[in-house]
Amino acid sequence: MEKSIVTSFSELIEQIKLYITLRIKHYKLSAGEKFIELFSVLTAGMIFWMIAFIIMIFGGFALAFWLGEFFNQTSVGFLIVTGIFILLIIIIYIFRQSLIFDPIARKLVPLFEIEEKTETDE
Repeated sequence: MEKSIVTSFSELIEQIKLYITLRIKHYKLSAGEKFIELFSVLTAGMIFWMIAFIIMIFGGFALAFWLGEFFNQTSVGFLIVTGIFILLIIIIYIFRQSLIFDPIARKLVPLFEIEEKTETDE
């Protein structure tokens, strides 16, 4: 009877070690998955903003030249476009919390939430 208790206890210790090892592997895989998701979201965002920046540059030049022809002075067109961009920057700065920070937080916070699965979930 003593041998069976010792054997059961050693099997329990082995099962606990196995469980801990599996949990560590699970958290490593979960962290790797979260990193890949974060990297892909940041990469997609960076590509989006680079394209938006290029569109704004070319659109700004086109608008500046068009306004320059309209007012018969190219410099006036560029000054108007510069004023529009300054106004846009001021508006973005004033509403930066709702325009920039909140959407980024809504996108990134779910990536860092730890999901605990119980045995009934699986």
